[in-house]
Amino acid sequence: MTDGEPIEQTEFFKRFQETCEERYKDAEHEDDIRDAVHCMIECKVALYTLTIEYCENNRTRFEALTNNDNFRE
Repeated sequence: MTDGEPIEQTEFFKRFQETCEERYKDAEHEDDIRDAVHCMIECKVALYTLTIEYCENNRTRFEALTNNDNFRE
């Protein structure tokens, strides 16, 4: 994964979330409301998953930096 990729994915899901919220506001029928809520939940799960993956992928690099004697000085 490149450094820019998680940010691009996050922006995509944020925009998709906004679309889902608009669908929810415009929903007139129970099925439409349910679909919009499901869409919002999927977006939230995707964003949390991206956050967790990003943190896990960068944990080793962060640990290496914080264990470096030059970093502490």
